Amino acid sequence: MAGRMDEALEADYVIVGAGSAGCVLANRLSADPSIKVIVLEAGGDDRLHTEPAKLINKFMIGIPAGFSYVANDAALGWGYVSEPDPHVGNRTFALARGRLLGGSSAINGLIYVRGIPKDYDDWRQLGCEGWSWPDVLPYFRASERHERGANEWRGGDGPLAVGYSNVLHPMTERLRAAFIEAGVPATEDLNSGDHEGVAYVQGTVRRGRRQSGAVAYLHPVRHRANLKIITHALVRKVTIENGAATGVEIEHAGKIKLVRARTEVILAGGAFNSPQLLQLSGIGNPDLLRNLGIPVVHASPQVGENLQDHYIVQLRATLKRGSPSLNARSRGLGLVASVIEYGLFRRGLLTSAAAHLTAIARTRPSLDLPDYQFFSSPATTDVARTVAAGHTILDREPGVTIGGHPARPRSLGHVRIRSADPRQHPAITTNYLSDPYDQQTTIAGIRLARSVLAQPAIADFILQPTRPPFDEMSDDEILDHARQAGGSIYHYVGTCRMGPPGAVVSPRLAVWGIDRLRVVDASVMPRIVSGNTNGAVVMIAEKASAMILEDRRK
Repeated sequence: MAGRMDEALEADYVIVGAGSAGCVLANRLSADPSIKVIVLEAGGDDRLHTEPAKLINKFMIGIPAGFSYVANDAALGWGYVSEPDPHVGNRTFALARGRLLGGSSAINGLIYVRGIPKDYDDWRQLGCEGWSWPDVLPYFRASERHERGANEWRGGDGPLAVGYSNVLHPMTERLRAAFIEAGVPATEDLNSGDHEGVAYVQGTVRRGRRQSGAVAYLHPVRHRANLKIITHALVRKVTIENGAATGVEIEHAGKIKLVRARTEVILAGGAFNSPQLLQLSGIGNPDLLRNLGIPVVHASPQVGENLQDHYIVQLRATLKRGSPSLNARSRGLGLVASVIEYGLFRRGLLTSAAAHLTAIARTRPSLDLPDYQFFSSPATTDVARTVAAGHTILDREPGVTIGGHPARPRSLGHVRIRSADPRQHPAITTNYLSDPYDQQTTIAGIRLARSVLAQPAIADFILQPTRPPFDEMSDDEILDHARQAGGSIYHYVGTCRMGPPGAVVSPRLAVWGIDRLRVVDASVMPRIVSGNTNGAVVMIAEKASAMILEDRRK
């Protein structure tokens, strides 16, 4: 490593991470030409992925159905792997996190579900003043450009395009009807007034192209003279003087450089990187830091704790030969036709998000609130070949899939650095299904999914309902299967949770105990939302931008 660079970069706001949150912040803060903003991204430009072995993924990033390729591309991600989890068979999990402009929104499954209003009202009850549903709805609306236009729930002229799939498969229709027959109500829009039921998936797609944070927020404004984007910049630590953040130290172009912040440093690295960077900077559990030889700048034991994720278990059913399914469209002439349709019209199979249907439902009628989220598609995955290939390969025989997870899981993990080396990945402990509530809810969700597959709307098409046969299994057997077969849906949150003193950040997302330092990303959620997390992260960054500008005016 070359020596320290004498001339430091400087801006009013230094944003660490160009994922969804970082892109929103860069756009909104640099809209004032008097404010200079620097964005630091450890990965590369999402438009310039040129590694020869993975050149195809330069194109796959923008194609919605390409998520199955890019999510596992080592050149586009951090390559995180969890610690062995004793609660789910001592397994480890590849935890996908994007490392490029757009972050994880450049490699995710594109599904847009905000969660239910009660999620955000609960944040307020936990001491996060200003984060109840009426407080956050305006920022959801400000972020969104919905294809059907604005109403009291949806936004019509925001940067982030959201719309329905143009793929209306006949088996998707039957799956939807089967959910309704199983007692799940129908709804047109899970993101509007009716936040419970089964609905067609909405995704962050516009004219057949992925709408990542970079596409929606960053690239349209990257020409601004007061906005500087630095890629391939690994942040080593936050520099802190007299209890205030003054900038960050980075590795860039073979040198260690200092990037100074005149006003604030804003961490937007996500639920793994932000707590790691706080710990590397001396902010965290003092025992952990001392054991690793890191001077304690501020004792904050909750840094890295409270990790939450959605743990999904899938049910796959084989359909009778000749039944309509997307499996046949994934190979041979069917695939050729799909590629031609996409190339000519930006329509068809390749515009699909990670599922065709989603549902937020109650696993038992006696519940006051929905407790489970389902995803369903008229396709099944060849698991063995998918693992070997590193991207999704569908079965040759027709099939359908229903996956699901507890909407508000209670199992908590943690993220802790292993050393003072910023290049060493932190230890990520997931603790999936460690809480009895998650165990019982998962069992109930699997039984409901099996009930859906038994309904008249779809039962006549099914050759083999599920493997294993859940309707013949005890609760203990179902739970054991869930422990062996489930996995992450990549919704990591909570590790720099906001709240009153004792939490990591305040409700204004300022780090308790350190001036001029904020965290703005999924890590600030005190509890996970009942939906896909990207939409909520964009909202958090929209609201944070408004608070930062308000504080600047003061």
